[in-house]
Amino acid sequence: MSGTALTRKFGVTKYNKEKALNGYTLLAPLWNKYAWLIDMEGNIVHRWTLNKRPGDFTELLPNGNLLYPERFPTPKVMFLGGFP
Repeated sequence: MSGTALTRKFGVTKYNKEKALNGYTLLAPLWNKYAWLIDMEGNIVHRWTLNKRPGDFTELLPNGNLLYPERFPTPKVMFLGGFP
């Protein structure tokens, strides 16, 4: 593809009100300490600042609180000596 610029799109790139189910999307990427609740048009409805990076799932509770396991860094393992 010489001469062609590749672009990466972010956010809501296509929204058809007649075909989409109305609702919200909860985003909590594993690589940061934030979680976002966005509407169907990509607007941020609410943002949480997390103490640690989130684990494998995040859940919005009925009272509006956010439930998530914290991800801890992988411990460094050092082997001293050899195995028998």
